[in-house]
Amino acid sequence: MRKPISNLIRDLVLATKPDGEIKKIHHPSPDVKPPRRQSPIKNVTSKPEYAREYMEEYRENGKDYQKVPDEVRKFRREQKKRLKEKLKLSFNNWE
Repeated sequence: MRKPISNLIRDLVLATKPDGEIKKIHHPSPDVKPPRRQSPIKNVTSKPEYAREYMEEYRENGKDYQKVPDEVRKFRREQKKRLKEKLKLSFNNWE
């Protein structure tokens, strides 16, 4: 009569199991790490003040992306007023 495969595997593991506990040896990481890979694609420049100079020049030409134009601010104020009035009317109608 043949044994099932699970019994054969268990017998094999028990036969090869060493006496005592199995201890895992932890190898410490090396003190000197290998150098990082250098990217094949380089920046246009490695000057630290490049971004600051670029933004100064960009703003001098009147293209400051951070400032919202006055027309837009005025439109948003008016839009906010219209929405408040509209919502007040709609709330009054519900009651």
